[in-house]
Amino acid sequence: MKQKHINATLKRALPLIAALALTTLLILTALPQAGATAPAMASLSTNPKRINESAAAHSFIRSSFVDSTPGTTTRVSAAPRPERQPLESLTGLKSIESSERGAPLGVFSVPSVASVVQSTATPPAPPTPHTPPSPPLPPLQPPPGAGVAIEPSAYALDLPPLEAVLLVGPIDGDDGYWTTQEKQNMDLAAAELEANAVTVYKFYTPNNDWEQIKAVAEEAHFLFYRGHGVYWSPLPHPTVGGFALKNRFVSSDDIRNDLHLAPDAIVMLYGCFTAGSSGIEDDIIDSAEAQRRVAQYSDPFFDIGAAGYYTNWYGNAFQMFVRYLFQGMTLGETYESYFDFNSATVERYIHPDHPDKAMWLDKDFWGGKTQYNNAFVGLPDLTLADLFVDFPDYDFNQNCIVDVEDIMQVASHWYCKCEDACYHSLYDLDGDCIITVVDIMLVVVHWGETCG
Repeated sequence: MKQKHINATLKRALPLIAALALTTLLILTALPQAGATAPAMASLSTNPKRINESAAAHSFIRSSFVDSTPGTTTRVSAAPRPERQPLESLTGLKSIESSERGAPLGVFSVPSVASVVQSTATPPAPPTPHTPPSPPLPPLQPPPGAGVAIEPSAYALDLPPLEAVLLVGPIDGDDGYWTTQEKQNMDLAAAELEANAVTVYKFYTPNNDWEQIKAVAEEAHFLFYRGHGVYWSPLPHPTVGGFALKNRFVSSDDIRNDLHLAPDAIVMLYGCFTAGSSGIEDDIIDSAEAQRRVAQYSDPFFDIGAAGYYTNWYGNAFQMFVRYLFQGMTLGETYESYFDFNSATVERYIHPDHPDKAMWLDKDFWGGKTQYNNAFVGLPDLTLADLFVDFPDYDFNQNCIVDVEDIMQVASHWYCKCEDACYHSLYDLDGDCIITVVDIMLVVVHWGETCG
């Protein structure tokens, strides 16, 4: 009788024992195995097929044990026993169990490192433009007679119609003392340009609408700016560039994308960082930092085809640069002719991103420290005529017409041969190593041609 009771009890307990055994087996299988890595587990846990297989195993465990108490009928689910699942498929099962139970799983939950980084990373904030409290200010005014222009004057440089766009941004408001001073300084340059028949368009704050500026600057030959320099990242090695206009910061990329100046345009800027130093720093910047800032500030203008970039802290510098250019000086001579240039202190480099452009930086010792305040970047050997005039092929004196003066220049080398000191290949138009009547007749054929 006792044996029968034991047999009956074992019979009723068999489903419970089987369910417990299977549960134990599944838990042991889920523990990390030697050589298994968390990334592999995490990546495989997202496989939908394997998650479904694990869910089926979980369902089987729950349905296998319905009731095993005495006096009741034990029911075993008709669901087929699943194949033993690999370790990674159980990761999905644990995720399902966690959501059902509402409790953390601890060691069983192995999130991907990449997913954690992706979910917690904050996208970088866009650069924020800043301006120093005030633009740079030289401690002295230009000495009397040292390149100070009193009245503008026109020069005999025959050029096609040219246009200039002049910008003045707010420094201490639209009508503050400093802003007013920079408007007056820009007017000096405007008068010099107009005296040389350049059409001038002024955009002085509050008239700083960028859309209007873009439209008027189309094919402009000169672009001048006076105002705050702009920096877009922290000192002492900031990203620099652009304009600070009324209610608008213009970035270097805005200049690249929005401005379409004439080929070989001339750019002049006054503001912090444009020549290297700024009005906000107490520390001295070294040459490498000055070079980096000048190269960065000038870069967008050369990207859109400019030929020259000038920057200086003195108020009449733009006026004098314009005057020298229209006197027929080269771009380099223009920079060197202003009184603030010093051949003993100038540093001569090449623009790192535009190797065809010279990059010259000059400095003064002001306020107990060296300050980079005078810079030129561009094509130093060219003149305005070289940049803006399309001379006829045989206009040797570059007065925009092929005439008797050009014929006489060829004739002055009459019968000079390659081996002679008087020979010049410029006048040997047929390239036969001797200048004869044939070369003269080639000029006569183009008689009367003018600049296009």
